[in-house]
Amino acid sequence: MSRPVGASDPDGIDDGLRPPTVSVQVGAADGGRVVVTLSGEVDLSNAHEVEGQVADAIAGADAVAIDLNGITYLDSRGLQLLLRLAERHVHHALDLVIVAAPRSIAHELLQVTGIVEIVPVVPGLG
Repeated sequence: MSRPVGASDPDGIDDGLRPPTVSVQVGAADGGRVVVTLSGEVDLSNAHEVEGQVADAIAGADAVAIDLNGITYLDSRGLQLLLRLAERHVHHALDLVIVAAPRSIAHELLQVTGIVEIVPVVPGLG
């Protein structure tokens, strides 16, 4: 399942001011882990909807992977989403792993914010 967020310009005019587009794809890995793949840009304009889609995708899941390898931009709202997931990992026994290639934008942000100290971060699944 893939659903772009922020893909259309409300006035229909290509003025270069479209909100960032992010794709949320949901799949499964071996062992029943729910895999949520985010691609594109997550910022204030779309983070709320992205968070809702992620929450729906992982509802009831015991094991989750959030794949950030396709992320090109992630602001503080996107980081808040990851911190809330990290909190579930710590306090509610959610088996969470974040997928982010070394030296990627996402991995750098995970290091700076200390999320790598809370949640396992791996370069890929498999």
